[in-house]
Amino acid sequence: MKILIVDDDAIHAMIASLSLRSVGYETEVLASGREAVNLCGRETFDLVLLDLDLPAFSGLDTLRAIQSGPNPPPVVMLTASHEMDDVLAARGLGAIGYIEKPFSIYSVKEKIDRILEARDVQWVDDYHLVTKPGAQRQAASQAA
Repeated sequence: MKILIVDDDAIHAMIASLSLRSVGYETEVLASGREAVNLCGRETFDLVLLDLDLPAFSGLDTLRAIQSGPNPPPVVMLTASHEMDDVLAARGLGAIGYIEKPFSIYSVKEKIDRILEARDVQWVDDYHLVTKPGAQRQAASQAA
């Protein structure tokens, strides 16, 4: 499973990358939203962890551009702030959730596993993991 981490804080990005690698994920780290959009146009990612507060080309601008491409990956926003207006704007643009920084890899791993394995996640944050309507019925019918 390949995860793109987009964060202009090099230390945080490296810690996130090393943490995710330690639990079995392949990661790529970028510091720029524009670089992320270009890379998503050339490569496939299973998930993007995108900093909401990027300089120049913001996290929301980056999200909008990634979502406009063919077959966009699921995007989870990373945020150090508690600005719910930005989080709600990201949700409206197609993000499937947010994670507050700094985060513990063990608390995030379950959410990431669910997103990558089931592909039925509608929204995930520090308190909720909501699946798309009918996803559980589909899983039950496939098991039968």
